[in-house]
Amino acid sequence: MYNGTVMLKKLVEYDKLLLLLLENSNFTNVQLDTLISHITTRRSNGTLERMMSVKDGPRVTKGSFLRTLNQARGNMKSSIYSIFLLGYLGIVDLDFMNGFTRILQMLEELRSVGQISNPTQVIVLIDRLCDRLSVL
Repeated sequence: MYNGTVMLKKLVEYDKLLLLLLENSNFTNVQLDTLISHITTRRSNGTLERMMSVKDGPRVTKGSFLRTLNQARGNMKSSIYSIFLLGYLGIVDLDFMNGFTRILQMLEELRSVGQISNPTQVIVLIDRLCDRLSVL
């Protein structure tokens, strides 16, 4: 998990895989940055004011921050429900989920190593997994 030392803008400068994953996700930059600031600040028992101050970009109102946070949480929740829906309908099976799990493990290993020499290869693997679904 993200360690909280810098926010999203700096992370994507140094982590091209993160940028590629974000570009292919259903999160906006602002939503993901808000979610990261919320999670990391809560882990250190920080306040809403602290969450708002550590995120990238201009200062926003509490209402705007909370609205963006709710949008990010909603996107995360709907992504998870989408996977369960596809499983319930038999479109996603255990083989797919095993591939999903292997890629998650690989992402953890790559993140722990630090520098990723060819992040595009990771995206190609993820795309192949997704393409398996689209041929059904």
